[in-house]
Amino acid sequence: IGGFEYRYRILKHLAEIAVKNDLNVKLVCGSWNVGRELKSYVNKLTNNPKNIEIIPFTNNMETLIKNCSFIVCHGGHSTIMEGISFGKPLIVIPDLNHPEQENNAKKVQDLSCGITISHNEIEKLEFAINEIQNNKIYAENAKKLKKLCRQY
Repeated sequence: IGGFEYRYRILKHLAEIAVKNDLNVKLVCGSWNVGRELKSYVNKLTNNPKNIEIIPFTNNMETLIKNCSFIVCHGGHSTIMEGISFGKPLIVIPDLNHPEQENNAKKVQDLSCGITISHNEIEKLEFAINEIQNNKIYAENAKKLKKLCRQY
């Protein structure tokens, strides 16, 4: 999810969902401080967080995106375009009052290549993850967009 400290609660919630559902997640923090805090929090959640990798910073998003099943992001243009170009379904949580991210998230939802949830409704994240994993329409539509990207 990257970015700023106010996204820490999303990363925490993702870690909780990962522990509860035994999901393999890579949490890209965008900050050394957030990475340290998150690592401490995850270690309190479980004494063996083998399914959770905390990545404070990365310059290798391409490999991370290529190897994932789906992406949870805040809706910036770059991450959405990278996800689409690799055919990955998205869960988009746009920052509050951020028109670009809100518009990007709406388009993801309209194209059915992902799910949008509000920053104020973070409790819906677990449902969105289950929906992305179990409803193949999102992956199918993301793959169609990947083909379209390759044409251009």
